[in-house]
Amino acid sequence: MSLRIVFSALFVGLAAWGCATTAKYERMLGEWVGRDSEAIVDHWGYPDREVTAPNGNRVFVYDEASLWQTPMTVTPGHSTLTQHGNRVYVRTYGGYVDGGDIVFSRCSTYFEVDERSVVVRTKFKGNACRSR
Repeated sequence: MSLRIVFSALFVGLAAWGCATTAKYERMLGEWVGRDSEAIVDHWGYPDREVTAPNGNRVFVYDEASLWQTPMTVTPGHSTLTQHGNRVYVRTYGGYVDGGDIVFSRCSTYFEVDERSVVVRTKFKGNACRSR
């Protein structure tokens, strides 16, 4: 079985898993609507920043980000061994390198709080929003 087929199957599986997890994250955030803003701070800590919504409500913003590298695989095309005395030399020609990509993951979570300090709306953006 080709290495590309294995990586393709792995990618499809991870993509499907990510969608399910995002749905869980959205459901989890929905449970905060109607709760007091102090409960958010007790659970999530102080927000990374706070902005004002166009309607005048406060919005607590929590940001998470990470940077990582995918594993790198080197597949040689053709190798030759040459022996000179007690030394063996390996020379590789052709082949290819897979992986080694840099991936930036981020998730911004927003809690909109009205004048009574009650959560009225939640949103999130990013490629790494996962249920806690």
